[in-house]
Amino acid sequence: MISALHPGYSPPNRADIAGPLLDEVHDTIKKTVAEKLLGKCVTLSVDCWTNVSNESILGFCAQEGEKTYLVSIEDVSDHSHTSEYLSEVVLKGIEKCSTEFNFIVTGLVTDNAENMNKTRRLVKEKLPDMIVYGCAAHQLNLLVKYLQPDLIVRKIVTVAKFYRNNQSKTESIT
Repeated sequence: MISALHPGYSPPNRADIAGPLLDEVHDTIKKTVAEKLLGKCVTLSVDCWTNVSNESILGFCAQEGEKTYLVSIEDVSDHSHTSEYLSEVVLKGIEKCSTEFNFIVTGLVTDNAENMNKTRRLVKEKLPDMIVYGCAAHQLNLLVKYLQPDLIVRKIVTVAKFYRNNQSKTESIT
């Protein structure tokens, strides 16, 4: 079909796309991100997840202002995710990202899993001037699970029904 639309055009093959073309795009994007973050103060967000091959990877995202940039991914699938190991990877990641992108890491945020809580404490011991904290969204999620929203909603509905069904009492309040 491509040859009918553009005779003589030869599209890149799978190997070219996965090899030199991908490398070229990666280098271009990395250079652009480095230019945007040059000398800036950033907060690194660190999170662990599993890729499509079921390998554990630790991602580092630099947050500057309202923008977030993925700046590094580390394969951690060959190790147990102890806080001691993760703190070493995080400290090396901070150094690597700071060097490659020439930005200043002033803060670190992670999720609130128990191993990451201790990882943050270990990083704070090594970098006492850094602002280190757990993800507020993750903390809120844990809090909501703890508060049992179904129970709260049922109580709110009960109160709302009471006032709806007892308008004379409602009028005396207002």
